[in-house]
Amino acid sequence: VFRAALKISPDDPDLRARLDRALAIRTSRERLLKDPDDTATRWAQMLAYMAVDANTQAMTELEAAEKSGYLLVKLSRFAEAAVLLEQLATRLPDDKDLAGWIKFAQAKARLQAEPDSFDAQMQVALVHEEDRSWDEAVLAYRIAITFAKTPEQAAEAAAGQERIAALREADRQFGVAENEIRNHRVLSAVD
Repeated sequence: VFRAALKISPDDPDLRARLDRALAIRTSRERLLKDPDDTATRWAQMLAYMAVDANTQAMTELEAAEKSGYLLVKLSRFAEAAVLLEQLATRLPDDKDLAGWIKFAQAKARLQAEPDSFDAQMQVALVHEEDRSWDEAVLAYRIAITFAKTPEQAAEAAAGQERIAALREADRQFGVAENEIRNHRVLSAVD
């Protein structure tokens, strides 16, 4: 269906993306028929299902691979996600991305349990900062200020906001420098 639609409208990026997601699901499904214990393919299958909001199918795949913690994060079931991801980490101790997911799930689970907690909000802010999710970090720091019970806590959260502003500016400057280098290479190649 998507291929036929692409013939009619080959430049439609949304249609192309939907076709790519459908092909990713089919490809990973075919690989899993050959090797049902391939956890990397199960992970790819889960991501493909999540991309099309097919959460039930994603959970089915992940239960088989014991990686349902990732989907549970998406479903905001953070306490359950943290437990499953920690179990997975015992089998994959060198997975750096997994460590970040665990920190995120733990922070969000704490925030769900303690919604008015300065410390829980700060934990979420720090996780976002570490992940370089600047907008989410700034928002979490802003909310933390509203829950501050002492001037020191308010100052700590405000310092986090200032740190994010400096990091954003550094990222912006780095991006400008990258573009200048790229433009210089293009111009050099033309000459």
